This record gives sequence, structure tokens and C-alpha cells, in this order.
Amino acid sequence: MMFNRFFFNRGLWSHTLKQSAWLGILYFLVLLLSILISLNMLNDSYKNQRFHFVVSYFAEIGAGWPNVAMLIISILMGLLLTRYMQNKASVDFFHSLPLKRVHLLTTHFAVGVIALTIPLWIMAIIAAILSRQFEYVDFTAMQVLEWTIATNVLSLLLFSLTVFVGICIGQTILQGIVIAILLTLTVAIPKVWNKHLDIYLFGYSSRNQQNLNEDWSPLFNIMNASAKIITTLETCLYLLIAIILIVLSYLFYKIRATEKTTHAVTFTYFNPLFRVGVMFCGALFAGALSVSFLNDWTPIAYIVGAIVAYTIAEMIIRKSWNIYHMRFAKGMLGHGVVVALLLYIPVSNYVHYEAEIPSAEEIAGVYEGGNLSYYLFENEGYVTFPRVIRPGVLSSDPNYIQLVRNLHMQIEQIRPKVDKLQQFTSDYKSVDIGYKLKDGSLIVRSYQVPSNAPEYQYYLAKIQQSPSYKIAVYNLPSLDHVSKPIEIVNLDRQEHKIQVSNKKDIKELIQLIKKEKLAIDNPDASLPNSSLYFSVESDLISYETSQSYYWDSSYKPLAIWLKKKGYWDQIITKPTDLNAIIVVRDNRTKAEKDTTSDQSLFTNAYNTDKEFVAKDKKMMGILLDASENIFDYNNASYYLKLKFKDGTITYRHLVQSQVTSELSKVLPE
Repeated sequence: MMFNRFFFNRGLWSHTLKQSAWLGILYFLVLLLSILISLNMLNDSYKNQRFHFVVSYFAEIGAGWPNVAMLIISILMGLLLTRYMQNKASVDFFHSLPLKRVHLLTTHFAVGVIALTIPLWIMAIIAAILSRQFEYVDFTAMQVLEWTIATNVLSLLLFSLTVFVGICIGQTILQGIVIAILLTLTVAIPKVWNKHLDIYLFGYSSRNQQNLNEDWSPLFNIMNASAKIITTLETCLYLLIAIILIVLSYLFYKIRATEKTTHAVTFTYFNPLFRVGVMFCGALFAGALSVSFLNDWTPIAYIVGAIVAYTIAEMIIRKSWNIYHMRFAKGMLGHGVVVALLLYIPVSNYVHYEAEIPSAEEIAGVYEGGNLSYYLFENEGYVTFPRVIRPGVLSSDPNYIQLVRNLHMQIEQIRPKVDKLQQFTSDYKSVDIGYKLKDGSLIVRSYQVPSNAPEYQYYLAKIQQSPSYKIAVYNLPSLDHVSKPIEIVNLDRQEHKIQVSNKKDIKELIQLIKKEKLAIDNPDASLPNSSLYFSVESDLISYETSQSYYWDSSYKPLAIWLKKKGYWDQIITKPTDLNAIIVVRDNRTKAEKDTTSDQSLFTNAYNTDKEFVAKDKKMMGILLDASENIFDYNNASYYLKLKFKDGTITYRHLVQSQVTSELSKVLPE
């Protein structure tokens, strides 16, 4: 009797269902249409192509519409069911009923959860039944189940968040705005906080951090559901947060004062937290934006951002433009001190981040290179956290560990002066250091040092000449786990490629590639490109991609092997493939190269003494040999146009150091 009266009051349930059931029906229709239409279109498309589309995870289906529908309808459901809390007449009416607040909230929560859950699971059952009906689209009932559970938990999280915010906020429009801001902040705050640490914490680089990123954000997961798997850990975390929000909703709704209805913030003790939060976000965003064009004026941007944010927060709380008085100034100063401490302490000397260099005895393995996030970790697109260290890339050689520590101590002792606006240009070199400690933890640091600074070059040269460095930079351990054919690609015509599929040849070619890379004196000055590269797919890497190893023409054993095995003539560009090679002088500065087209060089030099046209096979062979490897595009002295007999045209660069005495006699000045 008590249950029927309070927890299943027929009138209350009937009213709440009539209010929100239409959203559940709309949700089901969007799911049904988007998923079925997508499946039918995929099936028809791949039927014409005569091969199957294998679904990696069910969120790929529907072109993102199921995710958008879940996001919007979950929030709308929360707004609709808490609407009575934001209206004085409605809240007085509901609270005058012979029902406790816990019963009111339970009914609204239950109706919302039912309206969001039933359509989703009906759609899941339909999809599971149809999983065998689409001949050219392959997916399983288990994939549907995983997607349904993850989507259900996300919708519950969004709904419970909306209800909780509705209890704390007294205006429906403001409630919706706050929800949108909170969800956006889950993506934006990690980015701007990382940018703040980038600016003020020496050695910190957001691209190499795996502890603070937007991957955990529900909004990020919803918008990228078709490209990123929502992990079991994330699903459990979202469910836990949803449960906490539901519990907090009951606690806060119980003490929510009726007279606070229509107030911006219904709990006055939230006002300081609201002001500090808005000020903190405003300062962070202003600071992050200022880096691109203010540089040394960044601290001023933080202050201006905090002042503007505090002003907005005060206007929202007081629902008035008239906020400027002594109390406003005192409040801004007091809250500003709190925000300043929140910004300063994490980047201060108290955290000992900058001076932390582990002792050699603590280190199990070390990495030093130009892009730690790419070379040290497996790069799996969106599925990168927690990131996996590539096997064999860390070096445990005590001598190499000491070399890296020496460089690290030198950088810490003589800190480079870096222009924030120029730090990622060729004027600076990236130095990324990673220590894997014996206790299992990982310490990473990233620095930008001037490219030609003598105070660092001695230490860098010692490291770069070490085999451990080359093994890491070229990811050579992955070459020991190759079972698929290796592609050799001609960069002059990338559609021109051959495969090395013989197991013995694959093994021999891999050993030659490894020897070639280990023979390079200075990997950082090695070729960024060449006329040939080897595309290798390793079984050691858990994601499906290939690595490219560019051929170094100075390493003769590899060319000899290619000729011996008969691959050379099949893949290399030969004079017999060409009608002519046109050579022009390239005297442009780096800035001019950014603003003028390469083709304009040939247009301006046409039929003048500024161009050299080689049609003789011997001369074309000399030009091809000299331009096999491209060391530095920015310092290229000549530009070559290769005109193939089949009508293809491609280009190469030639630097002065590669110009032989024979070529210097004929090339244009």
C-alpha cells in the first residue's frame, strides 16, 4: 500500500510518462532509421564491389546519428523532467502533494531511465537478429551488445548530470547552457591545462603526456565513437560517475530551498566555487590563446581572462549588470588569489618536476630522440591511452643511460632560451627523453634547443652515434617480426611498386636494412626522403600500419643485393624510362619558397640559359644518381623535372654538395 501510494503513484507516473514518452519514441525512430539505412547502404555498396565490409565495432554503423541522438535526447530528457523545479508555480504544486521529495525524484529518474533504455535495447535486439541477414556486412551480436551497454551507460551519465545540474541551477535555459559548457570543458580543459604546463613547466610537453588528455571525456567518446572504442574501464568509470551524480541529486534535492527556484544558483555556498571555477577557466583559455600571438605578454592575458570571467560569473549570480562596487572588487581579489595559487603551485619549484633527473641506479631503460610520442609509444590513432611502449626501443645499456643523463643535466644546467613562436621551426631541435624506472614508472621530458648551440652539440653527437639511439629512432626491433611481404616503392611514381614475398629474400632484406640504418653516422642528418623506400608491416605492432625505411644510396650492399635478386631493374628509375630531365637553379630563400610555386621556376626559365635540358642517357643517368637522396629541401640548389615516356612528370631536388664536377660544367648558374 505504501509502495503504491508513494513510489508508484498512478497520477504522477501518468503525468511524467505523458511528458517524456515522446522523446523515447523519437529516440527509437532515429536509431532504427539511421542504423537500418546505414546497414542497407553498406550492404548494397559492398555487394557491387563483391567483397565484405567487416565491422570493427558497431558504433561505425549509422554515420554518427545514433551518438548524436543519444547525446541530444539524454540531455533533453533531463531538462524536460526537471522543468518543474525551475518554475515557481510548478514546484509549489508538486511539493504540496502528499509525496516526499525522494518519491518525486525517484519517479522522474525512473521514467527518464526507462525512456532512454527501452528504445536502445529494442534496437539492439533488432540489430542482433539482423546480424546474419546482411550478406556483405559482417558484425556479431556481441559487438551489438558491447555498443548497447556503452551507449546505455553514456546516456545514463548525461541524463543524471542534467538532473543534478537542474537541482543546482534554478533556470532551465541556464541549466542547458551549463550542461553544454561542462561537456565542452571535459575536452577543452585538458588541452588548455596542458598548454599552461607547456608554457611554465620546463621540460613538459603535452604531446608526450599520457596522464591528462581528452580521451576520457564523454563528449570526446561520443563524437569519436565511430573511430575509437569505448573501453570497459571507461564504461565502468562513467557508470560510477552516474551513480555518484544520482546519489548527490537525492542529497541536494532534499535540502533544495523552494524559494531559490528561478535563481541562477540555488545553493549559495556554491557561489564561491562557481566564481573560482569560471575565473580559473577564463584565465586558462586566455593564457592558451595568448601564446600564439602575445608571447611575453602571456601573464597579462591570464589576468585579463580571470577579470572578464569573474565579471561574467558575478552577473550570472546576481542576474544584473549593476555589479560594480567595493564588494565586487574585494571578491574578485579574494577569488583571484585562489585562482593564482591553483595556477602557480603545479608549475612551481615545490613540485620538483623540472629538477627531477633519476639516478643511473633507478633506471631500467632510457630513450632519447626527436619525437618521443611517436617513436617510444605505439601510435594507434585514437586508441592510444594507456599507451604501450614499443618493445626493444628502450635501451638498458649503462653507457647510453649515462650519455642521456649527461645531456639532460646539461640542458637543466644551461637552459636554452626559446622563442615560443619559433620553437617548432628548423632553428630548434626537439630533444625528448624518456626514463623507464625499475619501479615501473615512466618519466618523460621534452625540450627545444637551438639547432647549432655548441653547449649541447657535444652531448647530442655522442648519443646520436650510439647504436641504441639508431635502434630506437628507426624502430629496428620491429623488423625481427615481419611475416608479410615487403613493398619496394618508387617515389618518382608511387603507383610503381613491387613486392618481396620470398621468405629468404625478406629475411636478407631486413638484415640489410638494419645494417644500413646502424651504419648511418648521424641519423638526425639522414635523408628525409629518397627515390626508393621499403614499406614494412611488422607483427610486433598491434595496429595495422606499415613503416617506411628510405633507401640510402651511399650504402652499397643494399643496391648490390637488389641488383643480384633482380629487383633493381624492376623498380629504379632509369634513363631509358625518360624522355628528358629539365634542371633549373633554385636560389629562393626559405620565405620565398613558402610563397612561390615550384612550377614557376620552370615557367620563368623556359627556353633561356637558366634551364638545362638533358636528353642524353648518360647525362640523365648522372642526374638520377646525384639526386637519389634528398638531404635538405630548404637548402636545395637545383630543381629537377623528370619527364617520363608514359607522360608522367615528377620532380626531384639536388643540393650543391651532390653536384659532381661533370655536372657543374653544364648546370645553370
